[in-house]
Amino acid sequence: MPHAWSSYQRAIFSATQESSDSLSINAVAGSGKTTTIIEAAGGQECLFLAFNKSIATNLANHGLDASTFNALGHRAWAKAIGKGLTLNTSKLYGIVKDLEVPSDMFTDVLNLTRFAKIAGIVPSDTVGSYTSLLCDEPEVWADLADERDLEFGPEILRFARRALAMSIAQARSGIIDFQDQIYHTALFGAPLARRSLVFVDEAQDLDPLQHRILSRLTDRLISVGDPNQACYGFRGAEAQSMQHLAKRFGARDLPLSISYRCPRSVVREAQQYVPRMESWGDAPAGIVDKTSEVLSAIHPGTHILCRYNAPIFKLAWQLITSGTPANILGKDISVGLRRLIRRIAPESIPMAEFLPRLHAWAANEIANKPRKEAQVTDRVSTLTAIPAATSGELIADIERLFRGAGIVTLSSIHRAKGLEWPHVVFYGPELLPSKYAKTDMQLEQEANLAYIAITRAKERLTYAEITA
Repeated sequence: MPHAWSSYQRAIFSATQESSDSLSINAVAGSGKTTTIIEAAGGQECLFLAFNKSIATNLANHGLDASTFNALGHRAWAKAIGKGLTLNTSKLYGIVKDLEVPSDMFTDVLNLTRFAKIAGIVPSDTVGSYTSLLCDEPEVWADLADERDLEFGPEILRFARRALAMSIAQARSGIIDFQDQIYHTALFGAPLARRSLVFVDEAQDLDPLQHRILSRLTDRLISVGDPNQACYGFRGAEAQSMQHLAKRFGARDLPLSISYRCPRSVVREAQQYVPRMESWGDAPAGIVDKTSEVLSAIHPGTHILCRYNAPIFKLAWQLITSGTPANILGKDISVGLRRLIRRIAPESIPMAEFLPRLHAWAANEIANKPRKEAQVTDRVSTLTAIPAATSGELIADIERLFRGAGIVTLSSIHRAKGLEWPHVVFYGPELLPSKYAKTDMQLEQEANLAYIAITRAKERLTYAEITA
């Protein structure tokens, strides 16, 4: 990034240093937002809240008071209960298991409880002081289940409420998971020292509980993010998060529109989705090309992005079997797929037996949860992309794809958010928007995914349609 500050950056510095306004900084991809907010702080006493640990560490390395929401919440809840905390990432799963939930309800109860926490529901019979963002009423739970395409009924509600109550009780005894760090700090009065100024990064991806924490922390907020990179609605991120924050804090909007990451040709592609995006003065021309033979476009260091996982798995396997080391980003994908395989076939069985079970599982899932058709179809296509002989061999092959060794890396577009590479292959651009995207918000986030894929490229962007 050049040393000369742009007019956009100077306006941000001036507004931060010379006024007491809250600000909403609308930053395009690669606009140097971290560098900008570090300079904007200008020695003021403030707190930086980062979306992930790597950003927080980077800010702290510049001598700034920086934290993730989770780390802030962890400290606050430990202080609230006056004891050290034990982090158990499988806590909620264990609670639902201990409740002996019937197998046909297990996943729905687990997910409904998880999303109830993200939405800020607290059981109405909970003892003590708390704030609930949504009422603990059957209709509210039913709406939440409907939004997430979960099965719902009196028994599922009863189990989910009990699971949530047990989770709260465990958190009060010091046993927490990652969600508890946010949930309990936001809703149960954990002590948060008020700050005169708070910066928050990736503001487009915040959920309602994080909004609540910000309201408890400060009256002056400088939020930084890119609404056109919002793509985590399926995880519970608040729709139009930045707009809602700006309204809540009375923030003044300021743009950060110059991309220092992308060459001019890539910026022109991105302008299809974000017309206000600009190239910096000395940006190189860069390369944007297309190919019908994706394997011919791949070189050491190439990163391949796709909307869905199935094409990635198939291509990665082609690369490995042809002698090109390749790996896939995102170990949690591997964990979920291996768990599904074991659920369908606890013991290793021939694929001729496994595949009918897999398709039967998919048909049942889609029949009962039609909104999950895209996710279920992608999982089936992913598991059938690898020519394994047995379900056990399929598990081993999936583990192999996630070992991190390879000269070519592949990932979903969601997984690539926040990252960048010299050469990006946008594999299967014709898959966007997803045929399963129906609502305005879903279609908007599909367009955001295309923009994210394009703007990961620092030198060269290659479009490659899926031909087989």
